[in-house]
Amino acid sequence: MKSTVKAARSLLCRSVKGSDAVANALLAMAKYGRQLPLQLLLFMLVFSLSGAAALAADAPVGEVAFLIGSARIAAGPDAPRDLARGDKISAGQVIETGDNGQVHLRFVDDSTVAIRPRSRLRIEDFHYDPANPRENRIKFSLEQGTLRSITGRAGEAAKDRYRLNTPIAAIGIKGTDFIVQVVNDTTQVAVNSGAIILAPLGEGCPANALGACSTAGARELTAAMADRYLELKVRQSVPQLIQIDPSSTFPDRNGIFLPNEPKGSRARHPSAVAGSTATSVPKEVPPPAKGPKS
Repeated sequence: MKSTVKAARSLLCRSVKGSDAVANALLAMAKYGRQLPLQLLLFMLVFSLSGAAALAADAPVGEVAFLIGSARIAAGPDAPRDLARGDKISAGQVIETGDNGQVHLRFVDDSTVAIRPRSRLRIEDFHYDPANPRENRIKFSLEQGTLRSITGRAGEAAKDRYRLNTPIAAIGIKGTDFIVQVVNDTTQVAVNSGAIILAPLGEGCPANALGACSTAGARELTAAMADRYLELKVRQSVPQLIQIDPSSTFPDRNGIFLPNEPKGSRARHPSAVAGSTATSVPKEVPPPAKGPKS
């Protein structure tokens, strides 16, 4: 029992910052273990582990680097609450933007997610361990709307442990800058750099997994196909490759650009579209985010 508790303490210290109190409780269990019933010891161990998990879930994983219009934490820890620039964000939170709201989230691994108007993003899991890349976990769920994601150090080091789900699809990455939109049971994905793999959720591609799916319905999209995007509709078994229509609002014509926007995508800026009423790029912008490696 003593060796088991010490092993648990070591695991907690590596995985949960500030878990000394829990770890010390486990050592106390080891010290007095022979004087306590086994059932009570097991209960104390489970309780300690649950407390450590709660600490990890509430720890900040990033912050609001830029914000215009209205955005809020709609669910999860510290909800409901309106967002402001500089606010910390945590795993388990749902970020929701209003009709005119756009928010850029900068995560602890220097990845960036830009959430466009009328969008809802759930941060299901985010764990970055630079010393143990195999422990990295990034999982988002875009329930509606549009976002742009630029991979950071966690995704670069463990691409197979990154996942972005939509209500019908799973997206895995290959060191990537991509745009995804969810509208009316349809998922659309375009790539600025790197590559993504889009697959329908279902048998062989569960929503609770990490990484890209390798089912028969999975399709890859690379930056070399900049004039096309992948589209998946509900009940489709395979995503379709679609030619980008210059008059359409996808990709990314309804949002402002990040400071390190690839020059090649400037032609898709809202101001370049005839009749567009999109907001111009504001003067106040966050420090440049670290882009993905080639």
